[in-house]
Amino acid sequence: GRSMPGSSLDEFVDIEVYFDGASAAAAAGEAFLRARLCDIFEILSKELAKYLWHRDRFVLELVLEDSEDEPHLAGHIRVGDGAEDEWFATYLLRRLTVARSDVSCRIVDGDGEVLLIEAALELPRWLDPANAENRCWLRHGEVHLLPRPRPPEPEKLPRRLALARLRDSALATAAKPKVQRAIDAR
Repeated sequence: GRSMPGSSLDEFVDIEVYFDGASAAAAAGEAFLRARLCDIFEILSKELAKYLWHRDRFVLELVLEDSEDEPHLAGHIRVGDGAEDEWFATYLLRRLTVARSDVSCRIVDGDGEVLLIEAALELPRWLDPANAENRCWLRHGEVHLLPRPRPPEPEKLPRRLALARLRDSALATAAKPKVQRAIDAR
């Protein structure tokens, strides 16, 4: 059957998986990412084998470096009515970030940052749709929120800068326990 615009068939989730050192390995970017892709499916193979996806299965593709972004893996999953697919993908990414300490992940749907939407009642007041992009990440199995923009920083945080801040061990970016609990409740 045909679907109406905005119907459940249009629902999707986009996944981005970044690795520390991917930009430094840019000369061998494709080989670097292919090796990491194999690692991911080895780590997640048991869960992936047991799960029946509503529409699309979990697939990641290589995205090579450009001026705005560093090399990474990306996936687009149409979830239809399957909100559980979105949360299973989130579970997989959290598991991946526990298994590999060099991984940072984002998960976004048509409404924006999935984790921010779920934890909306627990978020700092300054965080809003205008400045939320690239501020919410999964790393080391936890939700991380990058700090509020300070002048002259732009409202919208560029991806490369966001990743640099996320990886900076001097910055405490793990979200407060109440945010972690809101996500854990899913």
